[in-house]
Amino acid sequence: LILDLRHKNKHCIALPNRHSILRGSSHKPRSEPSSVITIAEMSNKGEAAALHAAAPGTTKSRSVDDYYNIAYEEGTNRWQFWLIFLSLGIANSGDATEISCMNYILSHPLFKEEILQKGTLEEDYGGRGAAIASSIFAGMLIGGIVTGAYGDRLGRRPSLLAGLFLNATSGIAASMAQTAVIMCGCRFFAGLGIGAVLSSLITLASELSPSKHRGWYITIVGGFWTLGSVFIALLAFILFGRNNYSWRIFVLIAASPTLLGGILVYSFVPESPRYLALHGRYQDAVNVANHVAESMGYSGEKL
Repeated sequence: LILDLRHKNKHCIALPNRHSILRGSSHKPRSEPSSVITIAEMSNKGEAAALHAAAPGTTKSRSVDDYYNIAYEEGTNRWQFWLIFLSLGIANSGDATEISCMNYILSHPLFKEEILQKGTLEEDYGGRGAAIASSIFAGMLIGGIVTGAYGDRLGRRPSLLAGLFLNATSGIAASMAQTAVIMCGCRFFAGLGIGAVLSSLITLASELSPSKHRGWYITIVGGFWTLGSVFIALLAFILFGRNNYSWRIFVLIAASPTLLGGILVYSFVPESPRYLALHGRYQDAVNVANHVAESMGYSGEKL
């Protein structure tokens, strides 16, 4: 397992066999007994900038990318691995449905009557309508900044889950809003959740995929945004174009991909091993890397 940080004045930690350490970023890995320390000692010294693992009896290190590439090529059944990225893709599609759903309800007769025109003589598109439409983007701006700054402390997976469930909860609450102010608040909090998702989802997808196929898997996850946009358009066509359902039902269903994505991510997507090792959780990092390799159908030598 390797985490290549390429930071100045940092130490490179190598683990030929199991536990050995190389001090100094410009030296070759040493195999002398004097270089051998335990992970606990390494953690106490605070000298971890990169982590390697090698096959027993060898001095050649292999990175987590090398390990993932080998596991991917030698794996015989990858459906569990694909499930990780399917979960991330559905989570990504939920952001698209939540952002786009307002495009279809602003002109809905009941929405105009219950929200835009409530207490006034005519629809207030310039005030209420503009505020409702823009509040989600204000939330995305703040959510992205906050989670981008603190996401490395919380973790990729917790940040993603928090964003998904905040988004889903806000979408469900929006379907029950009675005033424009409440609707603005719901949309703003949905934006906070979307900002958290955007700052962590692609990072997690990148760190869980093998380097040789990383572009392919990130493209798949990103492509679900388009699927979410298509889904919400078809939903509007069915509920509003072919039928005359309430806008509240539409908003409620629009929140379902995000909720489903949150459940799937919680069930199938692990934390990034790179993040775990960076925070001194070395055994957890090794366990996650082995779990991801096993999900590819790999049964060879583990880290």
